[in-house]
Amino acid sequence: MELADQMSKEYAVQLESIEPSNSALASKDILNKEGAVLVKADTELTSARLARIRQHVLEQPLEFSIKMQNSLARNEIFQQTLNVINENDLLKELHLKLHNEEDLTDMCGFFTQYPTLVQLITVYAQLYPGKMKKSLTLAWGAWMIARAKQDSQMTKRAVFTACLFQDIGRLFISKGGSNDSILSLTSQVLSKINGLPITIVRSITNMKVFPTSLGLMKKDDMLAVANEDQIVWLSRFLQVGMSDKFSFNVGPLDFIPILKLYSPHYFPRYSKVIIEAICSANLQHVITDEKSLLENLRKILINHVVLNEWLELFEKVEAQLAISSKSLPLRFRQKAEQVLFIVSSTGLLTESLARWMSHVEEMQLLEAAPEVREYFIFQQELARQLSQYVSMAGFLISRINDMEKKKPLLLLHKEFHQLSSRFNYNILDDESLAS
Repeated sequence: MELADQMSKEYAVQLESIEPSNSALASKDILNKEGAVLVKADTELTSARLARIRQHVLEQPLEFSIKMQNSLARNEIFQQTLNVINENDLLKELHLKLHNEEDLTDMCGFFTQYPTLVQLITVYAQLYPGKMKKSLTLAWGAWMIARAKQDSQMTKRAVFTACLFQDIGRLFISKGGSNDSILSLTSQVLSKINGLPITIVRSITNMKVFPTSLGLMKKDDMLAVANEDQIVWLSRFLQVGMSDKFSFNVGPLDFIPILKLYSPHYFPRYSKVIIEAICSANLQHVITDEKSLLENLRKILINHVVLNEWLELFEKVEAQLAISSKSLPLRFRQKAEQVLFIVSSTGLLTESLARWMSHVEEMQLLEAAPEVREYFIFQQELARQLSQYVSMAGFLISRINDMEKKKPLLLLHKEFHQLSSRFNYNILDDESLAS
């Protein structure tokens, strides 16, 4: 079965699931490969008709032959975007300081000139409301970054649209598909839409080489990346980093140390403008009670011990994998470089820093609270990247056939997971710490 045919069948299943609340209509005659009319134009696609469609190979992909009875319009996307941002106090504050309603309305209306995009986002929003919120946040972030840099209107539209639609490939695949396969399907669908700027499709395609989930990119390589891709990557980096399960859901202001850490390697054209935009917005830190922060320094000191033990295991795994595998994938090597880069650039695992923190804890030096907060942010980032490294290492270990080589790696991998239970990913158990 050809991929396009399979995609149409999967999409028909999705349409059937929402048919009781928002049915699709044939925008023109739906024909099979032989030219026979399966459904005439303007006919409602009931479950029975969708089942019949699935039995045939269509003349063209299903999404180019239908429309929805009730479709999302510009104002609805605009309101949904505002709702998502207003649900997060920190993003709400940043939006109020930097937004432009007329410009954001333009972003939300750009895609409506493409009927297929209107149809797809309508179906997607109904089927995946939670994921739709993430796409809207990602799109809003990309727009904010491009606007802070004073990029062209077309650049802003391109990055907003790319982020909004990056996940709609999910409509054409069975549950359980990988992120890369979903992005590939998204690119395939959008590339067939007449007149859609190629930069949108390219940015979605290039999300598969998103650097901060893979490891360090060389600066020269990053400088060769198109502006639109850098914006999309930076928006995704901010979204993932500030809401990752291995963090305490930090805010934009808390995340600035990480942006500064990575700025030589990631997003060289855009790190500075987003840092300046965040600083100019006069936002609050997530941890506002600095006295309580110092009272919780014991948890941060425990993290220091755990991270040092983690790094020892990391070095052992690196050595064992070098022996056990003839060649390691580029992504894995880049991830290892990223871990080492964090350690060397921040000095967060040094004994002198641990002694200083112990002194701060003992004396409860309030003036040191900003440095403690920043140190905790770096701890979270190292833990996040080490956890990603462990996941990638687990995949590589599973592919080793020689049990003599595999056994020591399995034991090391187990130790990694045991250590993770001792790490304090969240010191905000005391509500007095949070704003």
